[in-house]
Amino acid sequence: MYRRGRAFSLLEVLVATVVIGLAVGPLINVLSSSNRVSNASIYEVMAVHYASELAEQLQRLSSQLKSMCNGTGKTVKQLLEDPTFLAELGSFGNGSLDPQLIQIPGTRITLFLSPLHPRFTCRTILVSKLNTTTQQILKLGTFWNATIALSWNLAEGEVEHSASFSVILRED
Repeated sequence: MYRRGRAFSLLEVLVATVVIGLAVGPLINVLSSSNRVSNASIYEVMAVHYASELAEQLQRLSSQLKSMCNGTGKTVKQLLEDPTFLAELGSFGNGSLDPQLIQIPGTRITLFLSPLHPRFTCRTILVSKLNTTTQQILKLGTFWNATIALSWNLAEGEVEHSASFSVILRED
């Protein structure tokens, strides 16, 4: 006598496959977007690193800004926005992991900076003099706002991302 075994019919297997496919599709999408967000945050952390190392070195130079300006006859703005300096600052290190030594033109000051990752497209500084006429505490010197701006692409052909960081420099 023939015993009918317990098995799944083709229709049951097909329905189960469709249900699993509907559940796994959004899960893959979530994992993919999570990966993109993770990559984006990695580049944001790198931008903070690049900006902070430059900001720290500029702050250490604050005590020498007045003598640098007197020695060159230029303002802090002219020194830090010099086209040669900005070109070196924005260079990518030619794929090297070695730190870059960048000299501020007309001075003997050399900055020690990490080379930019190839996804970064720009590292620049914009300098503006702070208006200190209304602030009593700021009348003790000349203050400059140095804005460090960085730009990068997460992938080829994607929208460019950017971040800017400010540091206040005091010219004694």
